[in-house]
Amino acid sequence: MLTLNWRKHGLIYSPSQFPPLANGVGFAQSPQALVFDDFVRIYFSTREQEKHSAKFISRVCYVDMDKSLREVLRISPEPVLAPAELGTFDEHGIFPCNVLRHDGKIMAWTTGWNRRVSVSVDTPLVWQ
Repeated sequence: MLTLNWRKHGLIYSPSQFPPLANGVGFAQSPQALVFDDFVRIYFSTREQEKHSAKFISRVCYVDMDKSLREVLRISPEPVLAPAELGTFDEHGIFPCNVLRHDGKIMAWTTGWNRRVSVSVDTPLVWQ
């Protein structure tokens, strides 16, 4: 039987203290960690405000921590994924669901949403 020993670290990163986005409004939701040789990269969803509507959009960013999870080494300089196009399933937000390495690449399964106001719900979308 596998036994896990957990250590409580408390708060290790605050987007208020180390904001990942210039117009970010906090949050570090759905954290997903990848362990590298000399650091731990934690992907998370944070929010920024749209300039034209003042509504929130969720974006995936990351923070690199030392292996002890006590020191912030780097913060992503921009969102990991580009904003989605009008009418797509993730135009108003995206969360990392599972981040992994495969064949030397970093890959992720994500989930997203839209507010159903930019495209009529009766209009079919063609997936390419």
